[in-house]
Amino acid sequence: MCDHGGVTQKQYYSAAQLYDRNPGKWRREYETGTKVRSANSTNFPIIRYSDVLLMKAEAENEVNESPTAAAYEAINQVRRRAFGKALNEVNGDSDAPSGMDKIAFLDYIKDERLREFCFEGIRRHDLIRWGIYMPTMNALGRDISVNAPAAHRYGGNAGLNTTERNVLFPIPNTEITINKQIVQNPGW
Repeated sequence: MCDHGGVTQKQYYSAAQLYDRNPGKWRREYETGTKVRSANSTNFPIIRYSDVLLMKAEAENEVNESPTAAAYEAINQVRRRAFGKALNEVNGDSDAPSGMDKIAFLDYIKDERLREFCFEGIRRHDLIRWGIYMPTMNALGRDISVNAPAAHRYGGNAGLNTTERNVLFPIPNTEITINKQIVQNPGW
């Protein structure tokens, strides 16, 4: 139990349990049996409509140097669906706050993409596109190394070991062999 401003609430996760959780995002509860219900990629989407909407919101913000009505509508449709609200009706509980500038709106999109696409394998590409992959991974690695229970601290190594090399893929050796003018990407 923990106290929040005089209100006692049940603490749902211990420090160790926070690192033991796994997503149930693609769980198929209607099927039985351990193999069927385990973490598999059946019905894993390649691209979702919410991804298209958030790309539109980001592009509108970038091209127009500030968020447009179309950008707000796109991100709000994603948020309304997530909150279970009507998609085309303004809703104070779910809609993005109005009046944001270009930077604030982009930060809002970054947070929304983090929530919307968790465990879908596209976060790395988002972070690289925004130019924040290395600092984000390094900070995450440091945080895990310091704050995670001892049995889970190894999880921070990936973030701590992230370098510029991890931003670009290597050019295949077969291509370098064929074209002598190609120079391998840094770090490879």
